Amino acid sequence: MKVFQAAVSLALAVAVLGCDEKKPKPAQASASSAVASAPAPAKPIETPRPAPADILLEPLQKALKCDKKSKTESCRVINEFAAATRWSVQTPAGEGRWVGQAFVRDQGVEKKQILLLWAKQMPTSQVGPGDLPVRVGTGTLTEDLVEHGFKMIAALNRGDQPSKHNQARREVEAFVPTTNRGAVNTAGASVRLIAEETVYFRQAGRKVLMVMPNQATSAAPGDGTYAEFWRATW
Repeated sequence: MKVFQAAVSLALAVAVLGCDEKKPKPAQASASSAVASAPAPAKPIETPRPAPADILLEPLQKALKCDKKSKTESCRVINEFAAATRWSVQTPAGEGRWVGQAFVRDQGVEKKQILLLWAKQMPTSQVGPGDLPVRVGTGTLTEDLVEHGFKMIAALNRGDQPSKHNQARREVEAFVPTTNRGAVNTAGASVRLIAEETVYFRQAGRKVLMVMPNQATSAAPGDGTYAEFWRATW
């Protein structure tokens, strides 16, 4: 009997040991789950671009011979530009339009034309670091509306509202440029377009002034576009 009990006890011990060996071991975390739980790498902070140098006005004024005796419109504009402040590019309704006259010098010969200016506010998430939250573009009027455009400019220059019957008014109010650019504050008082061309803007009272020197190797000293704009719409 004692031998039988010992045999039963031995059998039970073996069974228990067998059960312990068959117990599942804790699952180890897979490589993929370890990667998923790892913290995401920090997003690199974009460094704002350095402010570009401002326009050098004195060489242009000398090239244009802008002394007290000068009566050219380009000299008048650039002298006003020199005394002007930074353009705020404010468009409270999100989009603004200006109409103005540009004095274009080519090989020293100055010609006047109508020029339109457009600016639209942009979310800061859609512009580069350090850039202004705005897009800017320019354009021209249809040729048969140029005369009406100058009448519109004359009224705005006097501080009057253009006639509702002015035929250029509708085109100015609907103007959207085919190309627009970002803009950035310069190290001086100007706003400069982010473009291959060097285009600078400043504010002079109710006017926005633009200077765009002609940088072509064939250009004569002082060649470029000197423009003044009046707000036509917000």
